[in-house]
Amino acid sequence: MDITFGIITLDNQRTVYQSIQSILGQNIPRMEIIVVGNYTPPLSQRRYVRVIRFNENIKRGWITRKKNIICQQAQYDTIVLMHDYIKLDTGWYDGMLMYTGSTDFYVTKIKKPNGERYRDYLLFKADILPHTLLPYDYDSTPVAKLMYISGAYFIIKKSVALQFPLDERLCHGQGEDVDLSQRLALNGILPAFNPHSSVTLLKESYCEQLPISEEELASLDVENIFKQQCEHMVNCIYNVYCKN
Repeated sequence: MDITFGIITLDNQRTVYQSIQSILGQNIPRMEIIVVGNYTPPLSQRRYVRVIRFNENIKRGWITRKKNIICQQAQYDTIVLMHDYIKLDTGWYDGMLMYTGSTDFYVTKIKKPNGERYRDYLLFKADILPHTLLPYDYDSTPVAKLMYISGAYFIIKKSVALQFPLDERLCHGQGEDVDLSQRLALNGILPAFNPHSSVTLLKESYCEQLPISEEELASLDVENIFKQQCEHMVNCIYNVYCKN
């Protein structure tokens, strides 16, 4: 498996360094690391890392542009996009080799520094909770259209990323990850989950999430909720783009 790792940062030298070290520790035969933002790699990392400088003054929090740049520049078809507060856990690459599910758009386990689950295998359903954790062993097929993958960290094929780029009208905190998941779902590309690999946050989480029972899942009106969510995102984009 040949992998492009893309890390976006503002100017967090310490955690970018840790993220890169966690990648190098996987001993992946063929991979590249692209950092978009302000980072100066130490001598020990320079042969492995390509830094693309980014003018943060163009638009505040323009993470969609940063991620699209990585996808456009990626050498390999498997792209791992991650913010600068994510590190790969030991055995991450071995778990990727074990995974046999869809590789178009997926995520692995994400853990908080204390080992608890973070936003990994998720529903987005605002009238219950904005971030609702699914059981790892749950067959998500009935509710797949209501799932989304957190923008903090995900894996996507380059061909998919180029066909469906992140909406650059959206910036950090404006639901760019929900928008991407919904657009992909409308085109038959549903979020998938690799239970064999995991990553850990390098900072304390800022968002709470709660589990959902299988009884609650079975009662969801999936098509109606999905329609409402798509309409909600259209309104969000309109408010961001047309009113500013």
